[in-house]
Amino acid sequence: MRAARFVLPALLLGAVAVPVTTARAADDACLSPDSQFAPTCVPEAAALNLARQVCDYEYAPGCDLTAFADPGYAVDADPNPDAPRQWMVGAVHEHSGYSDGDIRSVPRDYFEAARDGTNGMVLDFLFSSEHSDNASITPTTNAECLTGGPDAFVTCGHFTDNSFYWKWPATLKQATESSVTGGFTGIRGFEWTNDVYNHMNVFFSTNFRNVKVDGSYLSMQRMWEWLQTPVAEGGGADGLVTFNHPGSNPKLSPFDGGFPHTEVLASTGIANWNELEYIPEVDARVVGMEINGGEDIAYYVQALQNGWHIGAVAAEDHHGTSWASPSMHKTLILTGGRTPQDYYWAFSQRRTVAVHNDLLAGGVAPTIDFTADGGAHVLGSRVDAEPGSTHTLSVSTAGLPTDARVALIGSEAGQTAPIPVPADGSVEVTTDGDDWWFAVVCVGGDASVPCGSDTNYSMVTAPIWFE
Repeated sequence: MRAARFVLPALLLGAVAVPVTTARAADDACLSPDSQFAPTCVPEAAALNLARQVCDYEYAPGCDLTAFADPGYAVDADPNPDAPRQWMVGAVHEHSGYSDGDIRSVPRDYFEAARDGTNGMVLDFLFSSEHSDNASITPTTNAECLTGGPDAFVTCGHFTDNSFYWKWPATLKQATESSVTGGFTGIRGFEWTNDVYNHMNVFFSTNFRNVKVDGSYLSMQRMWEWLQTPVAEGGGADGLVTFNHPGSNPKLSPFDGGFPHTEVLASTGIANWNELEYIPEVDARVVGMEINGGEDIAYYVQALQNGWHIGAVAAEDHHGTSWASPSMHKTLILTGGRTPQDYYWAFSQRRTVAVHNDLLAGGVAPTIDFTADGGAHVLGSRVDAEPGSTHTLSVSTAGLPTDARVALIGSEAGQTAPIPVPADGSVEVTTDGDDWWFAVVCVGGDASVPCGSDTNYSMVTAPIWFE
């Protein structure tokens, strides 16, 4: 079977190899949303995208012709180990006309909205994540394309928009050009859009993966293999992954949600990444889960109980033009600097907090410091701990409403017995040598209901693990 998968790509690549220009050599005009239409951008992009579709199925000799430039994001050590860490406020999971967002928008628009505070919040960072399905086709796949009349239908085609033929490298260019040294940082990513197993975001990677052609609808193993495959072979070994909007039933397409067969598919145990089955080989690459409210917290706890080492993020997942507004959730990242490499390191270390929009009045985000043993370990840390040892967990907050309550949820407590954090912010816990704890903030609601015992949280931190 593998031989057949290997020979077919090699034969197809032979047919398109001559006109393929590597993605590294793409003309700058082909990547700019402002450049006048250049017909020369089209055949090279068409050949490249066809070759990428083939290589997504199975990497073979000749696939190196389709190589993308290394964005230089990935690091394996802290680029600023001596710098004081500070909270950066940003947004993750954005869409534009490059996938199914506003039909007249491009990634530059959301990067600049976050940088300039166009919609009410000036952010430190923004991570894009256009649907991978759209990366190799020009059209926007927004419902307005069908309901907005002839003009909208024509606009959605983007046949004379150069950068729509080169979406992946064009997004990197726009992220880089929108960034400001010592200030705002834009990062490219993509949304792995698998409607059977649920979606995931991949940030910082050199390559992207088109789920619709690579066999991922048949098995999650295809994605797990890709995350272990070297970048030089078309893989995603430099990417960092988050589980997106947990709780969805499997679908056979983006359009068949809510039908009875989705319940049948869910009963097979494949929903939500095979019920969050733990895959130790990719634990280092899978770093977060979107906690956007409600039952998301139950999936977060389940993932941690299964063995995943993930932090909490909150997603905008926005498809209009109000990116970076106080009405949408934000993510905090604790980092020693503002370069893409600083964010990569902090994200890989799970130094994240999900902040819901009910705490963003005035466009200012609160912060929460969750540490262990006198600040020796910050959130996201994995602490060597002897069974029976006692540790002090501490929580310090800033910018919260006066009625805010804080609690700790742990592997022993689950969601049934959270520990309220007292006024001094410290709680002693005893570990059996294999535990985790994270902090939650509750605002409003019924004050008689203990914070941490329901599903209504306004902030959720990454855990600290004792192992």
